[in-house]
Amino acid sequence: MTRHTVLIPLDGSQFSREIVPHVLRLFSPQACTLKLLRVAHLPHGLVGAPPRPIASHWLLSGYTRAEDIARAQHPIYATQEEASTEAALATSEHELAEELRVAGYEVSMAVRFGEPVEEIIAFAEHTHVDIIGMATHGWSGFRNLVLGSVAEQVLQRSRIPVLFIRPFAHEI
Repeated sequence: MTRHTVLIPLDGSQFSREIVPHVLRLFSPQACTLKLLRVAHLPHGLVGAPPRPIASHWLLSGYTRAEDIARAQHPIYATQEEASTEAALATSEHELAEELRVAGYEVSMAVRFGEPVEEIIAFAEHTHVDIIGMATHGWSGFRNLVLGSVAEQVLQRSRIPVLFIRPFAHEI
């Protein structure tokens, strides 16, 4: 039996996790490996603005805001912010990954920074997944045109099959 690799892109919301029960129903633990992917925007870091000349005839420079002084003394570089954000995002999906492992699935977790559509497609192609599973709001028409849809763009641009599920709100 061929073992499939299923990519499940997540954005931290419960909505994006709605695809998981459907993937589990379609693929047994012996039939697939699951890859969870979180995509976030690249952090910028917090560093102070460069000092400005105090006067044109003085060679001294200074900061114009107290915030810039504090950031110059204790900068948070983009690489530090990236490492911290990556760890936080991976930790936020750790519980889901553990639940899937307990259910018998082989699970891996990845975090990427950039635009969601590009990162999902690049990750899927680079890691040779067989299918991408995503929850979608199913919006159409003008609202989708204005807001855009990550799921729709992945479907249009990916050469890999995409499984969509449109979760419905359950009334209590």
